[in-house]
Order: sequence, then structure tokens, then C-alpha cells
Amino acid sequence: MNIKEQIEAIEIAIAKKPCVYFLTDEAGEILYVGKSKSNTIGRISAHGYDKQFSRAFFINCQGYKEMEDLESKLILKIKPKYNRSINKHSVGLITVGDIKKIMKIDVRFIRKAASEYNVGMTMIGSCQYYEKDIIEALIKHIRSLEKRPISIDNDTWESIRGKSL
Repeated sequence: MNIKEQIEAIEIAIAKKPCVYFLTDEAGEILYVGKSKSNTIGRISAHGYDKQFSRAFFINCQGYKEMEDLESKLILKIKPKYNRSINKHSVGLITVGDIKKIMKIDVRFIRKAASEYNVGMTMIGSCQYYEKDIIEALIKHIRSLEKRPISIDNDTWESIRGKSL
């Protein structure tokens, strides 16, 4: 029997190369953006049935790097309901946790420097992501301070200010 004889059967194209896919509700609202190296059907079925996905769409990519970059850029642009993270390196972003490890400073300084020097911040899931300019903004902000705040340790203060206390 040929599949064409099965009237109720719906054809799904199987991606044999990297792709980015969208899962939508019945109305077409994008609820999730994902990526797949080859087995798109397997990736889609891995998403829970508790979510209201009813349609899937694909964009084929030329390679894995393009797939990674495109997925992260689309998540940032669309901000789908069920996406919780991005590949921060693909889109040139840095997390608050990364900044705290690099600079060893309090979150209040990150927020203050970001607003003072107009560095963009994006929320994806529960993570805050800043543009890479945040490090330069933090250095400028800390250098502008007259005295060392309690939440900045001596080593960080001295390395940024270029002075000994």
C-alpha cells in the first residue's frame, strides 16, 4: 500500500542537516525555538505534551555554527514562552554570574553601571544577560567612585583604580 492512499496521513519533512525549529500553538504564536543537528522529529517529541504545541516549522542551516547563532538570535528577538536559555557567546552577551566571577563585585554595581552607561539587559527565563560593554561600563563606574564601597574587595578596587589604599 502506498502512503498516498492514507488520506488522514500528514507528511512531515525530516531534516537531514542542522536546523532551527519553531513550535507554535494553533494560532501560530511561537512558544518555543529549538535546534536540531539532524533528527528533528526526535527533538520535537522530546518536548512535553503538557505544553500547547500544535504546529512545527523549520529553517535549514548550512552548519552547526549558523544553527547555534540563529537559534540564540531568534530567542532574543521573539522571547518565546517556553525558552529558558540562549548561547550567550553566539549573541555576544554575558550573565550576571559571569560578571561576578570576573569582577568579584556586587550585583548593585552591575545594575548601576548598566543604567549609567546605557548597556542593554535582557531577561531569558530567570537569567539576566548584558551586552559585553558591561565590563567597560563597570570599570568606568568604579573608577568614578571616591571611596571603596564595602561590597568591593580591596584587590578588585586596587586593580581597577590602579591605586593602593
